[in-house]
Amino acid sequence: MAFKTHVAKIPTKNSLILAAGIKDGIDVGDEFDIIQPGIEIIDESTNKTLGNFNRQKSRVEVVSVFERFCIVKHIVRKSLLRPTLPINAFSMNTFMSSQAVELPVDEKEINYIAVEGFDEIIHIGDVAIKIFD
Repeated sequence: MAFKTHVAKIPTKNSLILAAGIKDGIDVGDEFDIIQPGIEIIDESTNKTLGNFNRQKSRVEVVSVFERFCIVKHIVRKSLLRPTLPINAFSMNTFMSSQAVELPVDEKEINYIAVEGFDEIIHIGDVAIKIFD
């Protein structure tokens, strides 16, 4: 079961305070998804609940931790394309691109999940779920 907490305070435009800290086992470097809880997904062949289709607002990382709360920030890391030595036409690191394509599904069985109503703005009280490696 995922560890859940919530946004307790928004002190600046680039940091949040979550209601979890050392007493909850939180460490600097831990990551959380700030989410909007979504609809329950039911397996149509078994009628069993599979979980909720939650929408991610942001992924944040713990930068400071205290006894009962932590401070998190959205950290962006960038990769650089760098040449390797010796420099020649084949010495650059390259990246592959990918694209999702349609699947051959029975269109009568499509049950669209509504995307309207998603509030991408982070609010006090929003759910934060700890990411486990």
